[in-house]
Amino acid sequence: TTPTVQIEATTPIVQIEATTPTVQVEATTVIPDLAEIESMFTPEQIMCLTTEIGEDEIDNLLAGGAPDLSLFTALATCEVDLMSLLAP
Repeated sequence: TTPTVQIEATTPIVQIEATTPTVQVEATTVIPDLAEIESMFTPEQIMCLTTEIGEDEIDNLLAGGAPDLSLFTALATCEVDLMSLLAP
């Protein structure tokens, strides 16, 4: 008879606990003052925008809220040059 050798292989178990690093960033929104806003628009444009999108939406935008698509239509209707608003 031939001798038999039995080898038992075991796989080592490695446990790795991964943690996701968290970065917390505080963003500050600078709300322009009334004089700065008035210098960016004519009185007619301010009245038109108030009529087109409403005071609540204007307050939301000034507080840093995201615009919806109606704002872009209102800017065109009220003849506001978007590029002049984006330029520093």
